[in-house]
Amino acid sequence: MNEPKFTNGPWFTDPDADLMACEPCVYAQGPEPLFELDITIATVTAYHARLSREETKANAALISAAPEMYVILQKILNINIIPDYQAHIAQDIIRILQKARGEA
Repeated sequence: MNEPKFTNGPWFTDPDADLMACEPCVYAQGPEPLFELDITIATVTAYHARLSREETKANAALISAAPEMYVILQKILNINIIPDYQAHIAQDIIRILQKARGEA
């Protein structure tokens, strides 16, 4: 299994960002920020995709939660709490983690 190569978090959204009409934006902030916002992870635009403001906020929220979801899914696999009769769930988690690492 490869280690994830994505930017460490925490990630958070700035729903009021107005960077070239991109709203909202997702940022990662390290333990010792150089500036108020360290690095832009993604800008979620409504214009080109013709999404509503509510949809773009929901997409940004999902993106910003992704690193935490990755960690929790990995913990579920590591502590082996999925019963054998539901092995398909473990396989789904493995597939999702591989996708997040760019392996699938």
